Amino acid sequence: MKKIATVFIVLSLVLLSACSVTPESGHLELELSEEQIAQLVDETNLEYYDEFSEYKSLSDPAFPAEFPIIATTIHDYYAEKNKLKIFITTDYAYYNRSENIVTLVCGGTVPGTLVYIEDSSGKFFLEKYLEAEDGETHVSSIKKYCTTPVSGKTIEGLASRIIENSYDSELHRQKLIDYLNEHNLKGISLREYPEAELIPLT
Repeated sequence: MKKIATVFIVLSLVLLSACSVTPESGHLELELSEEQIAQLVDETNLEYYDEFSEYKSLSDPAFPAEFPIIATTIHDYYAEKNKLKIFITTDYAYYNRSENIVTLVCGGTVPGTLVYIEDSSGKFFLEKYLEAEDGETHVSSIKKYCTTPVSGKTIEGLASRIIENSYDSELHRQKLIDYLNEHNLKGISLREYPEAELIPLT
């Protein structure tokens, strides 16, 4: 179940996602490039966060959610036998646009891990999508899943890297700008909450 922080969001029927791949010690027994790994994560998150009706129902009628922006940081990845485990943090937000202003309606930042199985044809299928828990168990839940995909060995230092680098504001802001440019929306400014000053984007 996804955790939704009550902030202010912007949504659309078109999803835009991007990955920042910055692994320090990815160990691959499988023949995969970083681009292929990023594509796997993108495809998974686009499907996972494609729940327009859910977020629309959560938004204030005065500020309806219209489009989402998804930015994912890949911290590391490990493969054993036919399993691939990718450690990520996903920053998602839904926005509303009124004329030349986009307003953040809601969103969240969620560390997690994706586990894939490679079949005999070389295709990868998602086996599980684990997210960090909230509250007191947040840190311990991250440590719990920072293990190799088959042998279950602890990956030293990975949990600390995820906790210390859990949010990439520049990556998310750039994805929002890219979305606006792709839709030829010029002269747009961002308002992060109702009383906030406008931040020029395009």
